[in-house]
Amino acid sequence: MNQVRGILLLAAGVFALVRGWQLHHGSMAVWAWVLGFVAIALGIWRITRKPPHPLN
Repeated sequence: MNQVRGILLLAAGVFALVRGWQLHHGSMAVWAWVLGFVAIALGIWRITRKPPHPLN
C-alpha cells in the first residue's frame, strides 16, 4: 500500500510542478513549485523505505 501511495504522491507532485510552470510567476506559482517538490520527495521516500518488521 505504501508503494501505491508513493506513486500517487509522485503523480500529484508532477501535476503541481506542471501547474507551477503554467503560472510562471506570483505567489501561487511558488506554492505550486514547493508543494510539487515536497510531494515528489515524500513519494520517493514512501517507495524506497523498507517495510516495518512484524511484531512477534
